Amino acid sequence: MSLDYIYQQRKGFQNIDASIFAINSAHPSTVGSGNSFGSLGLRTNKFINYQSDLTAYYNKSFGEHNIDIVAGIQDQFYKLFNEDLSTDNLSTNDYERIFIPNDRPSVAGFSGRDQKFWFGYVELQL
Repeated sequence: MSLDYIYQQRKGFQNIDASIFAINSAHPSTVGSGNSFGSLGLRTNKFINYQSDLTAYYNKSFGEHNIDIVAGIQDQFYKLFNEDLSTDNLSTNDYERIFIPNDRPSVAGFSGRDQKFWFGYVELQL
């Protein structure tokens, strides 16, 4: 039996004040509402994977004859959740206090979910 849980979070912040030293940076008045301190991207992924294997073996001998039977089954369950949000309209450049604002025209993003199930008869050998 196996169970995996993975949680990933990525946060990307670009400070407008620091970008003035870049060669091809945008003019600060053209980013977000014109008063923005930078841009922020936030992505979260959660993965859950469960797998179970069962193998059975049977042996019977009688006289000069032997019977050996091996059978196996496998059960697997996989689930993925993801969220992605970004904005160019930040009200602070303090990395510890930045957040996605409730200003819908300035926010983009998506969320998704995927799941798969598999139950299989693996082998039967006589």
